[in-house]
Amino acid sequence: MNERELTGYPSIDKPWQQYYSEEALHAPLPGGSMYDYMAACNADRLEKTALNYFGRKFSYRELFCEIDRAAAAFCKIGISSGTVVMAFALNTPECIVSIYALNRLGAIVDLQYADQSPREALENLQCTHARFILTADTFLPLVQDTLELGNFGTSVQVITVSPARSLPPLKRLFLPTPRCRTKADNILNFDDILVGLHDPIPPGKADDPALIVHTSGTTGVPKGVLLSNKNVNAVAVEYKNSLLELRPGDSILNIAPPFVAFGICLAIHTPLCLGMQVCLSPSPDPETNGKTFFFYKPVHFLGGPAHIRSIVQTHKRQSLSFVRTIGYGGEAISSENAKRYVLFFKDNGAPISHLAPGYGMTEFGGTVVTTGSTVWKEGSVGIPLPLTNVKIVDPDKWDELPCGKTGEIWMTSPSLMHGYYRDTDEDGDGLIIDESGTRWLRTGDLGEIDQDGFLYLRGRIKRIYLAKGRNNSIYKLFPDRVERVILKCPYVLECAVVVKSADGIFHVPVAFAAVQECTVDHIQRYCKDHLPEYMIPEDIRIIDHIPHTVTGKVDYHLLESLVEEESQQ
Repeated sequence: MNERELTGYPSIDKPWQQYYSEEALHAPLPGGSMYDYMAACNADRLEKTALNYFGRKFSYRELFCEIDRAAAAFCKIGISSGTVVMAFALNTPECIVSIYALNRLGAIVDLQYADQSPREALENLQCTHARFILTADTFLPLVQDTLELGNFGTSVQVITVSPARSLPPLKRLFLPTPRCRTKADNILNFDDILVGLHDPIPPGKADDPALIVHTSGTTGVPKGVLLSNKNVNAVAVEYKNSLLELRPGDSILNIAPPFVAFGICLAIHTPLCLGMQVCLSPSPDPETNGKTFFFYKPVHFLGGPAHIRSIVQTHKRQSLSFVRTIGYGGEAISSENAKRYVLFFKDNGAPISHLAPGYGMTEFGGTVVTTGSTVWKEGSVGIPLPLTNVKIVDPDKWDELPCGKTGEIWMTSPSLMHGYYRDTDEDGDGLIIDESGTRWLRTGDLGEIDQDGFLYLRGRIKRIYLAKGRNNSIYKLFPDRVERVILKCPYVLECAVVVKSADGIFHVPVAFAAVQECTVDHIQRYCKDHLPEYMIPEDIRIIDHIPHTVTGKVDYHLLESLVEEESQQ
């Protein structure tokens, strides 16, 4: 596009396309299932390493053989096309094998956050009517509590697998064995159900649903995002044609757990489709991932700011010449810290000039905006991937804004979800169909795009923070959701929730409540029954009334100032 044809509007001019080849901009999307595409991509790489689990390596041939065995086992117990299987999974070979085996059968895998209450898990189970649960035995107590709460008896089949199953013998000694309260007829061991091969399975269909991944979205209300085979495969195609140097045979350390869209779509499925070696870590704990990083010595690393900080703190004068990409997402890194981290890696031999941030949402199966190995700008989260389009919209008038103007970020991509599972009302709030029939997702984030096509984040329309859950897993914290739960507690008249942070990265909620004949202990118990652990307020304060501004809105700034002043005393 020459200069006189430019309109100044990003979604029309698409200035980022100047960095991509014509082949990348017109890349076809594969048919078939996730499994079909991954298998086709590696038909001539069967002896190459697909998975590395602390030294136990699986070739692509072994991976496909294990998927076949698991598919036969699942078929034998009654799982077939369209069956919804709830999954509490970790980054272990068995969980990855199971996800692909279920996909090969045409089943829908409902990937669950592990750090939720039994009540939340029950609501999800009742939504999908799943009659099969696949779980790492680490989460078996949660599964049992959920089934007991719903009075399911033995009507739901539970398949358990140990994270230690494929570990080298010495590594198993350091993995604690979870306790199962009781043995029941409906609890099956993964090894016990494995059988031989069965009849050939026909190829899957691209538009068939493949995964349900969960996010709290911009409103803080948990939603199930339904991704088709086409959506998930599109993520792999986009990154195959991205500006990152991702080569067959490269190793990549996967920290994000598979129940996060980024984890399953971008950190597992994409590198496997690219013929890479996926290094697995069942623990997303930033405190331990530094040691894992130096054990694997990956060419590419994907994590969050806390994970990068852990690498820096764990470093003991080792050479870092092995790593070529340090990618991150989930939260911004300040310009000063980014420069400090880059200098650290370069001083220790890493051939990198910048960190590689990305931007996306669960609804897209991961990031759809990212930097390249040589294409990047300081302060930007990158450029849209080749098949992705982005526009900046006036939040009130919904008019597209030109380059350099700040507004709400809207995005579209072939990886954009089918929709929210059984929640058409949420579809209507977040998905917009324009006059040409293009589906756009409103992100709830503020940003701007410069004339070269680089996206800059400028804030959030909604209040969203990062929090640590059990086992130091990282989650998004929505004060609005905490407020709504507390307001349902009997005798609570008003409520406002703010956050506090000790390190500037992770936050805990602080609740202010105006009540009538209600105690802090009563509210605390109610929160424990209705919220995940990481959203339970650390501090609940009873006050006479919630302060408001002159316009009638809750004065969050005043409440935040009170919390900040007390934390400094």
